[in-house]
Amino acid sequence: MASSKTKTRTARVNEQVIEHDGMLWKPKPGATTTAQEFIDARTTMIAIHEDCVWNPWVRDDRADELEQAQRKFGEWTRAEPDFKPMTLAQWKARERRLDAKSKKQHEDEDRARAERRTHYDPKREADRLALLELENGQRRCQREHDALVDRTLFPAMDDVRRAAKVEECAVQLRQYQAEVTTLRDRVGDPETVVDEQGWLPRDRRGLAHTMFSIRRQSEAKDLRDKVRDLTGALATIKGRETRAQVRDELAKASRRLELWLAVPPVAEQAMCSECCSLTEWHESGTLGDLHGPCPSWPRWSARLEKVREMLLSFGKDQKQEPPPPPTPQPIATLKSGLPIGDVIARLTELQAQYPDAEVRRGRANRWEIWPGPQDSSGE
Repeated sequence: MASSKTKTRTARVNEQVIEHDGMLWKPKPGATTTAQEFIDARTTMIAIHEDCVWNPWVRDDRADELEQAQRKFGEWTRAEPDFKPMTLAQWKARERRLDAKSKKQHEDEDRARAERRTHYDPKREADRLALLELENGQRRCQREHDALVDRTLFPAMDDVRRAAKVEECAVQLRQYQAEVTTLRDRVGDPETVVDEQGWLPRDRRGLAHTMFSIRRQSEAKDLRDKVRDLTGALATIKGRETRAQVRDELAKASRRLELWLAVPPVAEQAMCSECCSLTEWHESGTLGDLHGPCPSWPRWSARLEKVREMLLSFGKDQKQEPPPPPTPQPIATLKSGLPIGDVIARLTELQAQYPDAEVRRGRANRWEIWPGPQDSSGE
């Protein structure tokens, strides 16, 4: 039976009506969750659900916290006098309206894409890709120039070499600017250039964002499982060599996982329109499956194709050496210590099959029967 103190607190809670996030809330009959506890619980639930959009594993990691917050949240309800919860029929009707609206939007986009396809210009598309590659190089060169000037890059470099490097960057920047200006005049607004299927850059960024998110979530989840399993296995493995291999594999998986987890939620505008990577990763200049130039850029693509052709030609030029001849083997072997009758019977059988065979002393006190000259030529 509840104490008088608990009854007093419940009664006081039930009398409260608060405004939070533009809505009125009140405790349900019998609720013991205070207003601040309700606000904290609602805030926690929202934070977890928002985080799950980018990091789905958060729901499992914070399952107990979410369950407790949901319990506290469930003790309160809306307090507007005219508020009525949506019925199941109303919810289904709303979903049908949303589906119809989405279907119409997709149909409109398909018609617009089909119309844009008629304006496809392969030369303009190629110029746009060349422009993107040049602008990327221009930004990298500008960063290097500025870092040399303010001495954050190679701080120990002497003044003469630094001045020469600054001038080298300045010359390269002027070359970049001339090429970029020429291409911009030909391309116009890069965001209006359609590809062969009628897709605009913004459309491809949306698709790239979806694919990038799926890849990040899938690989991060697999890496989390791998790190957990390797950590558990390391505690039970005894052999030094095996432990070293597991530690090395664990370190690699952990580094890879940290890279993916460090990626914050990104907007579609941050994606490259030509591949499933962030634009800023192209600017970093590092190579690898996460960073590096875009494979659609013409100069970089030409370099990759040249390397590919070199590797293929190298493989064709390599003459395949014939396999070494098989090591000669005796026709049969006779162990020492056998009864003389067995030896004579076996030799008689072999003589009938190989009349020119020779008997030689073999290893481990054995007699070996080898083919003679005629037997070898016959084979």
